[in-house]
Amino acid sequence: MRPSFVALVVPDVAASARFCAEGLGLEPGKAGAEWAFFRFGSLQLAVWSVAAWRAETGLESPPPPGAVSLSVNHAGPAAWEAAITRATRAGATLLRRAPASGPFPPRAWLRCPAGHLWELACEPGSPGPAPA
Repeated sequence: MRPSFVALVVPDVAASARFCAEGLGLEPGKAGAEWAFFRFGSLQLAVWSVAAWRAETGLESPPPPGAVSLSVNHAGPAAWEAAITRATRAGATLLRRAPASGPFPPRAWLRCPAGHLWELACEPGSPGPAPA
């Protein structure tokens, strides 16, 4: 079994979709008023409204933003720096830059406008977006 998509529950689908496209450079897919899909490697990333999530699951409250983090690897320093700049210009807050340590590459932690955590890593040779 392999996952098909990851869903993030968000308060504002339009703002989150704009951030995914403009801030992260993700390729848009199908979209509606309550949801939007993006190509995310071999997966699809869905941003889903709180109201639609509640109607679908029957639950009152989604997990809080930041309960899960998503990571995007970049093929080199230039692509990595460009990704950080693009994300912050689109409204992300840069929380921390972490240097390479042990098995981990240099990385930056950001919080998107909906409150979810994103790790942007600089890992040449690893699968990820093409260099900018």
